[in-house]
Amino acid sequence: MIAMAMKSYQNHAELLLKEYLLADPLIPYTSIVGGIFACKMVYDLTNLFSDVYFKSYSSLTKLQRIEWNNRAISTFHAVFIATMSLYFVFCSDLFSDQIHGDLVTFQSSALSTFALGLCNGREESAYNFLLAHQGQNFLVLDLIFHVSDIIEFVFLALSSSDRNDMIQGKLSISTREYWKAKFLEQSLFGNCSVSVGYFISDLGMIIWFYPSLGGMEYVIHHFFSMIAVAYSMLTGEGQLYTCMVLISETTTPGINLRWYLDIAGMKRSKAYLVNGVVIFFAWFVARILLFIYLFYHVSLHQDQVKQMHAFGQLIVLVVPVVLSVMNLMWFWKIFKGMKKTLAKQH
Repeated sequence: MIAMAMKSYQNHAELLLKEYLLADPLIPYTSIVGGIFACKMVYDLTNLFSDVYFKSYSSLTKLQRIEWNNRAISTFHAVFIATMSLYFVFCSDLFSDQIHGDLVTFQSSALSTFALGLCNGREESAYNFLLAHQGQNFLVLDLIFHVSDIIEFVFLALSSSDRNDMIQGKLSISTREYWKAKFLEQSLFGNCSVSVGYFISDLGMIIWFYPSLGGMEYVIHHFFSMIAVAYSMLTGEGQLYTCMVLISETTTPGINLRWYLDIAGMKRSKAYLVNGVVIFFAWFVARILLFIYLFYHVSLHQDQVKQMHAFGQLIVLVVPVVLSVMNLMWFWKIFKGMKKTLAKQH
C-alpha cells in the first residue's frame, strides 16, 4: 500500500517536473518569483546567523539591522554575477570577433544564459551548444552536471524508459546530451531571471525604506540595471555589454565590508584602511577603466549596434553613460574618504 502511494507520488512529481521543464513561457515568471524568495531566504538566514555569532548585532537599531541583512543579499548576488561576467568577457571566447561569425551584439550561449537569464525559446539551442563544445574541458559544465542533486533532478525529468536506460548505461549519448542540455537551458534561464528578481526585491526595499537604505542615486542605479538585464534576458541582444557593466559588481563586497567595519566601530583599524585602498583601486579598474573600454568597444562595433532593436540601441548608449556618471561621482567621494582616512593615520 505504501509502495503504491509512493509510486503514485513519484509519477505525479515526475509529470509536474517534466511539464515545468518543457513549459518555456512559465520559466521567467516563476524564476523571478523564486529569485525574490531567495533574497528573502538570505535575508532571514543572515538575521538568524548574525544574531547568534555577532554580539554587536543585537545592539543595532532596527534600520541598521535591516541594512545589515540587505547588504548580505547584495554581496551574495555580486559575487555570483561578477564571477560569471568576468568569465564570459575575459576568459571565454563567447564574444570573440575572430572565432564567431555572428554579430557580437547578438552572440550568446547557454552558459551566458546562466548568468544573465537569456532564453531564445528553442530547446535545440543548448543542445547545439553542447555538441559544438563536446570533448572540451568545460569546467562550469562539469560542475553543473556532476552535482548529484542536479543529476537526480535530470533523472526525474526523463521518461521512465530513458531513466532506466541511463541507469543501466544504455542511453545513447545524443539522448543524454539532449536532456542535459534541456535541463541546462531551462535552469540557466531561471537563474538569470533570479538575477532580475534580485534587482526587483532590492529596489523594492530601497523604495520602501527610502531614504534609509540609499538615496535617489541608488533608485536610478537599480532601475537602469534591472531594465538592461531584463532586456538582455528577453531578447538576447547586447549580452556582451550587459556583462561588462555587471563586472562592476566586483566592488560591491568591498563596499559592504566597509559598512560592516564602520558599524562595528572599527573605523580606526588597519582593516578599515586596507579596505579603503582596495576599494579605490578596484573601483578605478572596474567602474572607470572598464567603462572606458566599453565605450571604445561600442564605437568599434557601432555598425553592429545599429542592427539591434531601437530600444536595445538606446539601452547600450544610455545605460552605461548614466552609470558611468554616477560611478565618477561615487569615485570622487571614495577618493576624498580615502584621503581623509590616510591623513588620520599620520
